[in-house]
Amino acid sequence: MSFDVFLLSCSRTGKTNSRPNPFTGQLMEVPVMAPMDAAAAERIRKRLVELGTEVDANGSATLQLPDGGQAEIDAPELFCQEECTSLALNVYSNSSSMVDLIYEISNTAGFAIQAAMEDSRAIVTRPALLSSAREIFGEACVSATPDQLQTLLAEGFSDFESYRDK
Repeated sequence: MSFDVFLLSCSRTGKTNSRPNPFTGQLMEVPVMAPMDAAAAERIRKRLVELGTEVDANGSATLQLPDGGQAEIDAPELFCQEECTSLALNVYSNSSSMVDLIYEISNTAGFAIQAAMEDSRAIVTRPALLSSAREIFGEACVSATPDQLQTLLAEGFSDFESYRDK
């Protein structure tokens, strides 16, 4: 069981793709999101390697941080060096360095943070992305520091840990 945190592009390319609605089967136009730039992707891959991340053939990685933070990172596009528009962290054990890493990845990529928790809103680390995040996700806010991000995610982490530890 994990606390899921998604990092998602909040920059549109202006293009759309036709896809079937998974519930109705009808074609719908879906905006194409802009991937993180290649330099940002390389910085993130390098940082994850520095942290001792082990990547499997499917683009998933396990991460064990020195202060006890544990997560699995699902990011096949990132690890296969393709254009990356999203990644997911399945956080099994939270720590301050885990929140720092989530903040760092979001800030480097220019992605919004969306946590799987009640009353969740998109969180961006760059004020310039706030307007775009609100257009895409509805509710959004800016976290200027990892400490602010910890505060925004604290209730979700706490609920997850209480449920996990029953």
